[in-house]
Amino acid sequence: MKLYENCAKYRKQTLTISACALNKLKQHNWPGNIRELSHVIERAVLLSTTNEITALQLLLDNANNISDEVVLQPLEPAEKQLIEKAMAVTGGQVIEAAKLLDISRNALYRRLEKLAIHHAE
Repeated sequence: MKLYENCAKYRKQTLTISACALNKLKQHNWPGNIRELSHVIERAVLLSTTNEITALQLLLDNANNISDEVVLQPLEPAEKQLIEKAMAVTGGQVIEAAKLLDISRNALYRRLEKLAIHHAE
């Protein structure tokens, strides 16, 4: 199962999924099919701070409502906000933030420099 693989990949303790999170996974529409599920689980493993993945860590509510929450704005400020959020969620870990954003580490470093986003090295 992807949960155990991701725990090993990110050197996290073995995690469990709460009953509420499991229900949320079952109720989700999954337009992206198994790939989307895989990414949701990987992101939840990265975000986990305890030994249990909660419904909040799945971030599925945000995914369903994203079209309502997206503010039309120039691309560069939007990109900067997204990168800053990824960096905050990962505690400034560039490699983890790059994985969340589905870009390479080097691409994220270039964007950090271009957008003048300060990060710990």
